[in-house]
Amino acid sequence: AGLMEIADVFVINKADRKGVDETRRDLEQMLELSDLPHDAWRPPIVPTIASSGDGVSALWDAVLAHRAYAEESGQLAERRSFRAGEELREIVTNRLRDRARQLCTGDRWDQLTDQVVEQSTDPWTAADEMLAGIDA
Repeated sequence: AGLMEIADVFVINKADRKGVDETRRDLEQMLELSDLPHDAWRPPIVPTIASSGDGVSALWDAVLAHRAYAEESGQLAERRSFRAGEELREIVTNRLRDRARQLCTGDRWDQLTDQVVEQSTDPWTAADEMLAGIDA
């Protein structure tokens, strides 16, 4: 994903330094050129100076505004659902990987490997036999 697809709020820190106006202009131009739908959240650009606290209040307001938008639009629920699905997928993948490692050892594994090497069975049939050992 590009910068425009992942940013909810743009923060320009050290806003007291040279080049901040150019950075802000560049971000505004990128937002103008993006293909955000008309009713989509438009990420605000918030200049801050962390060392003095300047802009922190505006940043917090931007975060709260985005939170309200995400809740009202249903985006928050969608993101939570997506993250839950990704977490579940990762857990299942890791458990399958662990189970596969367990299956790929022992006498039967060695026998099937030898049969594949000797070409008395093909690797797909051998794999199917090993996978039959996974409990449903």
